[in-house]
Amino acid sequence: MISALKRIASAPVPKRQALGVLSTARHLGTLGEELKSAPNKEDEAKYAKVIKVGDKLYGVPAVQEGTFGHDLQQQVGRRFEELVYELNGEVLFNRDPVFALPDQGTKSNPVLVPSGENERIVGYEDPHVHQVFWFKLRKGDLVYVPKIDKYFSLYKID
Repeated sequence: MISALKRIASAPVPKRQALGVLSTARHLGTLGEELKSAPNKEDEAKYAKVIKVGDKLYGVPAVQEGTFGHDLQQQVGRRFEELVYELNGEVLFNRDPVFALPDQGTKSNPVLVPSGENERIVGYEDPHVHQVFWFKLRKGDLVYVPKIDKYFSLYKID
């Protein structure tokens, strides 16, 4: 039993994937054919979507009947936008936690939470029960959280 625990404890820990890097575990599919110019009516009929990666345009073909499409063919809306950003080496949604600096969290120097909108849901970990609690933070509001003795304020980014 002890030797089994030693093997588990000494097993290498997998590296955390870098932010903005596409998962190598899933196949995004081919980008499709590179377009030489802005899409015309013929391209619109031929491709389901046209995306820009770097300074090049690519036509993403529609899913063929009887087959399964890849992510670029199937995703729509915000998830599709997120994939295009990832292909360009950028991050559409910043999911990094906000850590308060030692002098932050006071009424005169609140923890600044970035947001592209006028409000954002913010979570914090209760130091006693280690449960995440959530609250809505709006632009212009100064919110005090007594459990962690910190003030929060939202600032708008573009």
